[in-house]
Amino acid sequence: MKSLSYGLALCIASTGALWSQEFRATISGRVLDASGSAVPNAKIQAVSVATTETSNATSDASGVYTIPFLRPGGYKLTVTANGFKTFNRENITLTVGQSAGIDVNLEVGALTESVNVTAEAALLETQTASRIAVISTKQVSELPLNSRNPFMLGAMMSGVTFRGAAIWQRPFDNGAIAQWSVNGGRESNNEFLMDGAPNNGQGGNNNIAYVPIVDAVQEFSIQQNSYDAQYGKTGGGVFNVVLKSGTNDFHATGWEFLRRKFLDANTFQNNSVGAARPGHRLDQYGFQLEGPLLIPKLLTRESKVRGFFLGSFENYYELWPQFLRNSYPAAEMRNGDFSKLTAANGQPVTIYNPYSAQLVNGDPVRSPFPNNQIPASMIHPVAKAVTGFMPTPNAVTAGQRYSVQNLLNPEYPAVDNFYNLILKFDFNIGEKHRAYFRHASNDRTEDRSVNGLDNLPGTDGQQPFQRINDAYVADWVWTITPTTLFNVRASSNRFIEKGFGRANENFDMTKLGLPNSLLSQLPSPVYFGRWDINGYSSLGRGQSINITNNYNLMASMTKIVGSHNMKFGIDWRRIHFIQQNTGNILLLHRPDAVDAAALEPGRADRRRWLRFLPDRRCQRLAELPAVPVLPPVVLRPLLPGRLEGDAQADDQHGPALGLQPGRRRKVQPHQPRLQPERHQPHRQPDPGCHARPVSEPPQPPRRSRIRRRQRQPAHHRRQGHEQLAAPHRRGLLHQRQTRGSRRLRLVLHEPQ
Repeated sequence: MKSLSYGLALCIASTGALWSQEFRATISGRVLDASGSAVPNAKIQAVSVATTETSNATSDASGVYTIPFLRPGGYKLTVTANGFKTFNRENITLTVGQSAGIDVNLEVGALTESVNVTAEAALLETQTASRIAVISTKQVSELPLNSRNPFMLGAMMSGVTFRGAAIWQRPFDNGAIAQWSVNGGRESNNEFLMDGAPNNGQGGNNNIAYVPIVDAVQEFSIQQNSYDAQYGKTGGGVFNVVLKSGTNDFHATGWEFLRRKFLDANTFQNNSVGAARPGHRLDQYGFQLEGPLLIPKLLTRESKVRGFFLGSFENYYELWPQFLRNSYPAAEMRNGDFSKLTAANGQPVTIYNPYSAQLVNGDPVRSPFPNNQIPASMIHPVAKAVTGFMPTPNAVTAGQRYSVQNLLNPEYPAVDNFYNLILKFDFNIGEKHRAYFRHASNDRTEDRSVNGLDNLPGTDGQQPFQRINDAYVADWVWTITPTTLFNVRASSNRFIEKGFGRANENFDMTKLGLPNSLLSQLPSPVYFGRWDINGYSSLGRGQSINITNNYNLMASMTKIVGSHNMKFGIDWRRIHFIQQNTGNILLLHRPDAVDAAALEPGRADRRRWLRFLPDRRCQRLAELPAVPVLPPVVLRPLLPGRLEGDAQADDQHGPALGLQPGRRRKVQPHQPRLQPERHQPHRQPDPGCHARPVSEPPQPPRRSRIRRRQRQPAHHRRQGHEQLAAPHRRGLLHQRQTRGSRRLRLVLHEPQ
């Protein structure tokens, strides 16, 4: 029998069968009499304390039994056999993915007699060599938790280090809270699961997609090694969050956590200068309702079909100060009047006419502008129009050169608004079928300006910045026989992250004096354009969106043959990672350095603001700045479906020895060469103007070859965008025990 089980397991592995990762628990052990002999055909029953859900098993000729697919929580174990007293053990607590070993010693007697065990030592992990650290339900609910983010409980566990920023631990800081190192491994290489379903976002960045409400979390675990062959797809640990389910009793919970200015401590910087504490407001509130699902004449407490529900909602609202300190040209400087221009030490600065240069002894010497004022006829109309959208300065900062750090707004608050919703339904259909369906969604919207223009044309910052999640899971367990079980799980997770300036949408660019001959050639959306003048605050920004669609299908079969527990199945995943980044389609950028020496006679005038204002002989925009006209880029890496997993046989050889032979296998179709998709062809500015040449459009970077045999034939490389090339030599590439990754980097070079 042993050789049969090993052969069957290896046969399954060699044919590509896979075993999906399981978040539920298992009870296994041996039923013995007082002499230590096996008791066959004993009836074992595990009953959930919360829902009275019942799972049954029968011991084999060796007295071995196994009960898989048990939801984490409290259980009561009952064992009966002819000629023996009934054995009852209560207060059994099963954790996430636990394989609990419980051996039962029966006493001779009548079935009407019973032996009750109500308290014993904690269950030891004797059935597997994997190491899993678990945060229990009590710890989740009672430990203080900053921003109520359950993933931050991982910092309690040995061997687990949080490498993210300490200030970004809120439930919508998806990137920072994914920075975990497990047992010294690299961060951002971990697998995140929720109820056993994938919960990763942003493709290669490996962010957490959905962060659940802490009150809805039953347990949280981190697998720190992968001796068990069913775990993989990660170079670090496996973070698994299991949500609660409804119970036999109705239960409601409500909460409110708040912060206010009068409750906060002042900052060290404010205390050092005697400034008052900043304004701050935070409200994090919600409610949760759970219980039996009761529908008259259809779902009752006594019906064959039992239903349970859990609904949880939370809202987060915060106003947090930004202490904005921006720099804009003074009002008279926008009209060419630099008579007040001084250096940081108060010394007046003289400006020179760049068109008055004459060679004196071989060196160019220029004449200063009269009264340090540029004539109105030399001010470019586009520069004049752009300055009209700049806010008016409201302060003078000591120790700085004139007209910098002159727009102060210490009380400006950024706004964060976030909601989180969980709906879960569990069903027990007789004794052979169990199923659940779960929906989870949240939406974070941040409104934060960084240049002092709050929801006005020209704004720069996050107005808004959004992170949106929608996650669905459906799971079904079928007990075909007490020794044969089938499980299938399907999940879908969509993670969206986008940032832009809504006030810049549909802006009429002709208000900036730009010629229609240029605007007609620009791809859309242009927004306000991007106006960078070093030393001063920028105007405008583009749009950035990335979307991750994560689809997963898991199906598994468990077969118990004597002391052998064989598990096999499939784990299929398909990931769409889509980037829609417009970039700065219309970009004016002045990278020139500024110092007092740059304004001395005989040297080129490098004052940035001076180079922005004056008109030139061409009277066209493109002659003044370098204007790279780049179409927006949409990257659509559609990763093909991937099968990855293992086949495994768990064998118990007495109470002190267990073997887990298994094999992992990965089957992944050939991936196409990724190409950027452009909305419109690259075009030059109006040829009527003698403009500085505009840079050529960036070429897509060459893909590094991980394996030579994955390179596409030449006739496939010539195909259009997003066309799947035919597999090379073989229909599938089989990779075993290897991991690789590909990145597509698009670098936009600014003309010099």
